[in-house]
Amino acid sequence: MEPRDKEKELPLVDSEEENTVTRKIMIWLNTCPMLPVNIVSYEDIQPDTENIAMSLNNGARIVEQNIIGGYTAEYQFILIYRIKPGTDIDIRLKADETLERIAQWALKNKPDLGNLKVRQIEVIDRAGIAATFEDGDEDHQITLSLQYYVSPKL
Repeated sequence: MEPRDKEKELPLVDSEEENTVTRKIMIWLNTCPMLPVNIVSYEDIQPDTENIAMSLNNGARIVEQNIIGGYTAEYQFILIYRIKPGTDIDIRLKADETLERIAQWALKNKPDLGNLKVRQIEVIDRAGIAATFEDGDEDHQITLSLQYYVSPKL
């Protein structure tokens, strides 16, 4: 018998809900005072320029459902910070430090998701280099998880 992938067993939330949460998280991220760029984009990393993008990781999934119809969902996302460090190690370290500071801000400043109640935010993977490119660009990233509760429709 083949081992099951736990993540594949967890049901996805409705796409409309996921899109709403994504929009609210994007608005919230762009209020972070530690951003080294003008705007955090959604899944749009540009070459040859310092920029930050947010990307949803595996879709928002229901991680716990209660008997009366409410549920807790997990929304995992990645912040990707593109830099061009050349040979400067300090620029690489500062990129990771910036992502860690943004994550710490996120832990202390939960987003407003309207009628969805944020339960917790946590750092899943610490900041580090994710990719290097021939043109000298580097992507550094950090993974965060946001759990929220959806009340039952009574």
